[in-house]
Amino acid sequence: MDKTSDIKSISDMENGLCQEAELKYGDFFTNATDFLSLVNDFINDISLDGWIFTMFLGQFNKHSTLAILSAVRLHHLQGMLNARMALEAGANAAYAIYNRNDEGFIKKLDGDLIEAVSPGKRYKWLEENFKEGSEAMKNLKGLINDTSAHSNMIYAFSNWKMEDKGFHYLLFDLEQDSGKIVKADLWHIANIMMGTLDLFYGVNEKYKLMNFKPDFVARLKRYEAKNLELKEVVMKMPKVKF
Repeated sequence: MDKTSDIKSISDMENGLCQEAELKYGDFFTNATDFLSLVNDFINDISLDGWIFTMFLGQFNKHSTLAILSAVRLHHLQGMLNARMALEAGANAAYAIYNRNDEGFIKKLDGDLIEAVSPGKRYKWLEENFKEGSEAMKNLKGLINDTSAHSNMIYAFSNWKMEDKGFHYLLFDLEQDSGKIVKADLWHIANIMMGTLDLFYGVNEKYKLMNFKPDFVARLKRYEAKNLELKEVVMKMPKVKF
């Protein structure tokens, strides 16, 4: 193993990576955290029957946050798995704006037990009613599924090296080309938050559940413009895979 073989050392190193993230990754870090601040502060008021939406919004918030933290702490795969969870929570939250009954999400069994309902019906509804947002989510999730959702040899190279006639395991990913993988991850996570917030807005326009903050649209457009600028940078990065 590398030098980070005890939990306290790992915690100290990860804290240092978080503290220096803004300086190292610049606009990519700022863009992602700007979208996260919007996720935390876009609702002015919400109907009492919106409790299921708020549950999934909390899950979306949590895993978006963890995805950013994972990226800057040099845990690419962990970041993408959290991003995948954020996408799924975002889809559930969007559906909950329309369907405010828990039977769309859980099934009650004997003995006060419950089990989760397959998301197939929810995804089908999104595809039929909000095709553009649904396709965007499907593509983002597919990109993660095809590359970083499962163990494979390509990403195993990021945590292993030969040295001094022996091999070593690395807890932290090897940084490549001034952090281009981290920058691409941060853009990818910001893109997920941007698309999901836009989907919430569209579904809410049709099935009124909440009122957005007065500055929501202006902030979303401002962050979106920056996100598009950063996309051009990411697309020019050679061999960037998620």
